[in-house]
Amino acid sequence: MLTLQRVMIAFALALISFASFLPESAIAVPFDQTPESVSITNGAQDETYVVDSCIVKNGPNDYEMWYTHIKTTLDLFGILDGLKPLITQELINNLTGVNLLGLMADLAGVASGPEYDALWSVIGNSTPVVGYATSTDGKSWNVVNDEVFSLGSGLWNLPAAPRIIKNSSTSYQMWYSHAKTNLTKVALQNLLLDLNNSATRKSAIMTLLDGTSNVVGYATSTDGRVWTNVADDIVAPNGTGIWASAIAGSVIKNGASDYQMWFSLAATAMTEANLDAILAVPAAFDFSDLKQIANDISTVIGYATSSDGQTWSVVNPSVLSGGVGLWNSVASPRVIKVGSKYKMWFTKLETNLTSDNLQTIFDAVTALKPELVNLWTVYNTGDFTAFVNAIEDFLANKITDLRTVLSNTSTVIAYATSTDGQNWQEATDPTLSGPNTSPWGSVGVSSVVLNAGVYEMWYIRGSNILDAQFLVDVLQGTFNPLTYERSTSKTLTVSGITASNKVYDGNNSAIINTSGAILTGFDTGDDVVLNFTAANGTFADKNVEAGKMVTISGISLSGADASFYVVSQPTTAADIAPASLVPTVTVADKVYDGNTSATILTRTLTGVKGNDSVTLTGGTATFDTAAIGTGKTVTVIGLTVGGADAGNYTLSSTSATTTANITQATGGGGGGGGGFGSQLVGIGLSGTSPFMDGNGRAITAGLIRTPDGSLSLSVPIGTYIWNAAGAAQSFLSAAPLADPPAPPAQNSLILAFEMGPTGVTFNPAISMTISYTDGQVPAGTNEADLYIAWWDGAKWAKLTGTVNAAANTVTVSVSHFTIFALLAPAAPPPPPAPTLKINSPAAGASFDPGSVSLSIAVGNLKLVHGDNLPKVPGEGRIIYYLDVTIPIAAGQSALSAVGTFTESIATSNAWANLAPGTHTLGVQLVQNDHTPFNPPVFANVSVTIKESPPQTSGAPIQTTPPNSDKPDFSWLLIVTGVLSALALGVFLFWKSRKPADKLEYTNRK
Repeated sequence: MLTLQRVMIAFALALISFASFLPESAIAVPFDQTPESVSITNGAQDETYVVDSCIVKNGPNDYEMWYTHIKTTLDLFGILDGLKPLITQELINNLTGVNLLGLMADLAGVASGPEYDALWSVIGNSTPVVGYATSTDGKSWNVVNDEVFSLGSGLWNLPAAPRIIKNSSTSYQMWYSHAKTNLTKVALQNLLLDLNNSATRKSAIMTLLDGTSNVVGYATSTDGRVWTNVADDIVAPNGTGIWASAIAGSVIKNGASDYQMWFSLAATAMTEANLDAILAVPAAFDFSDLKQIANDISTVIGYATSSDGQTWSVVNPSVLSGGVGLWNSVASPRVIKVGSKYKMWFTKLETNLTSDNLQTIFDAVTALKPELVNLWTVYNTGDFTAFVNAIEDFLANKITDLRTVLSNTSTVIAYATSTDGQNWQEATDPTLSGPNTSPWGSVGVSSVVLNAGVYEMWYIRGSNILDAQFLVDVLQGTFNPLTYERSTSKTLTVSGITASNKVYDGNNSAIINTSGAILTGFDTGDDVVLNFTAANGTFADKNVEAGKMVTISGISLSGADASFYVVSQPTTAADIAPASLVPTVTVADKVYDGNTSATILTRTLTGVKGNDSVTLTGGTATFDTAAIGTGKTVTVIGLTVGGADAGNYTLSSTSATTTANITQATGGGGGGGGGFGSQLVGIGLSGTSPFMDGNGRAITAGLIRTPDGSLSLSVPIGTYIWNAAGAAQSFLSAAPLADPPAPPAQNSLILAFEMGPTGVTFNPAISMTISYTDGQVPAGTNEADLYIAWWDGAKWAKLTGTVNAAANTVTVSVSHFTIFALLAPAAPPPPPAPTLKINSPAAGASFDPGSVSLSIAVGNLKLVHGDNLPKVPGEGRIIYYLDVTIPIAAGQSALSAVGTFTESIATSNAWANLAPGTHTLGVQLVQNDHTPFNPPVFANVSVTIKESPPQTSGAPIQTTPPNSDKPDFSWLLIVTGVLSALALGVFLFWKSRKPADKLEYTNRK
């Protein structure tokens, strides 16, 4: 409908107003920015010229739509033929030259001749009506009745912008907008004639403005299909006529007697004195007058309340304003109340133009006089193909300057919130922009519903290009601008959470501090609160490190608006410091040998966490003196820690003290050798036994083993073998242990032996080797992790040894006898299977020519980049595919042909310049060597790239020939441009008002 905001935009962009449309808009946030086409089918044909819609959602698969469309008895050529007598070279010259006096003479000439009947016929044969359709998915609509509400025939009776509230299945309420006039055909004709008379000119203009307005009406229905018009002109800002026009915006019903409405309203700073000044010397009307008009005109959003939905009181005519001037207009509000908060989506003109740019537009339009005359001359020849070709050339080659100056002017969808419906906070960035920033790429005329935490939105979307094909498609109704989108959860960011430093404790848990947490990214006024009930922190691993990353999880959102958002789990950093271990050693007694050297028997650590693999190693033991004595002090220095987890610990001291005895040597004073003793006896052992002297010292090397060879002992020359009493031990024993102590958690026991006698010591230590078979190694265990441990009476103590996987042996040094066992750590659990999900686009989505992106979510996989990397469980990368079968054969490369894949660790990938048609976008998670996982992890989605608009190279443009039987045609696009030009000196460039003391609606925020 010809709303005030469209009038102003049409005036400011008068040249191209007939070649493009600038929709109004309103939209919720946040939306997925993935437009989907909407079809409205009326029987066997698609509905055409839908310019407005209002949707009610009753359930998951139950939608109702009321929409405005144009019914006319004229086709495109009937409209053009009706206007042909009106468009003369003189009129075009006056329009392009902004000759106000000449235009009023032209209008009077039309009124005095036969052309007036043609004009009235065009007006009278185009009728907007409200239709009704239903849908199960919100995208495919079936028309139930294409005319459920109308106000009669003719331009003056157009209903539009229906706003519906469904109270129940038998109670519907509608607020709508329509043009209203008290002018008859004869009255309008007389007013146009009076424009050419200086004595009657002002009175004619005032009568025209007083007698024409846009008003809000009210209707009811019991089924949504049959409507009763209850009242007219129910919202009344101050004044009458076009300057007091109100456009239905959005209505909320809070209760049986509590209604709220937000509406569009024209605002102007011009006075009747300004009109007097212009009409005093109309021939002097020039650029400076245009600039002043543009600076003084805007639209604002007003607010009204009602107790019954029919009788309204205007509370504030300007609750939201973009500022003074055409460039700052806001209009077409749509409001949803969520809890106690109001959310508004509204139309906003976004442009880099100012009133100073009017001079550039003025000059460019003036320069186009010959081209505009030529266009109409070609049409008058009756050769429609030649006319379309002329338009193609005009748009492609003649308006370059205008394209440039208008390249950043379009309508966008802005967003604001309020706690009371009157004081609004506008978001900085628009919620939605069109396919480009030019006027023909605007978005608008939306309807939004909120259901189960999801916004759904229907709106009109312009074109990416302005050419003759687009113009013809719009005029013939083959361009369907109605589009659908749904909301996605907006991601919020949390900052200010810290983690505490800690001393190594064997796990990766972290203590977090949330007192300084700050949540950012949500819309102003939304009720969103951070919830830390299940929040926890986790270090990347348990090991010691400074500035170690801490991953925070379990943070959630609460509040009335929480369902519209997701929160990104943050990270922070903290230190893990080494834990302190206390070393303890025991030292062997010895027979006097004249020196202070001592032999360490055992090394133990206090403070080891859990099952950590850490041992006390090294160290040199020294008696305080070489003399014989009992309980002599022995000092051990140079102790260190070893084992897989040694890096997480530090020793409280690298030295320790203990006591031991130095006894008198037998058979020779003080420390003699004692002579030849005997050969060591092996019980359960055989092989080469060493010979020992009387002091238990091996004077030959020995290698003894169990009969099955599963255990062997290597005794070097010089080893002292003593019993617990410190005397020479002449025999050793070994026997498999049938019922050994239970192995440590997460370990398996392969072999166990009881070595005797218990308490025998070896100084220096001897080598013990345990052999095993491949079949004894638990499945999944790494042979290199096998180890020998000894039983200290309470637990198994791990010994540092050497694994020879080729020989199937494990060798350790032992300095005493007890129970020994060969143990195997349990195989680590396999990492969880990686997961893959395509977030967007949805299957079957359609895209304009350009770039198409695939966005995915990956779980249970560390994404790594690099060549020739080994396969590591839990690691891999992503391969994106285009139009190929995804290779998923096990053990084979998942790379497809060159040019059909992209390897990446990013969770999105874009393809540019795809050819029109259907394309398959694929993705697969692969291992570091490019082979698929087992089972393979992949997904794909099909999308459609729309055909590009035809270029200006002379390609044929598809049109309906002049004898087409297609009946419908939107008067909106032609009448908006032509009538805005015809009435340039009347009401399209001027919005007057009553004396200032009666114009409260001009107050601005």
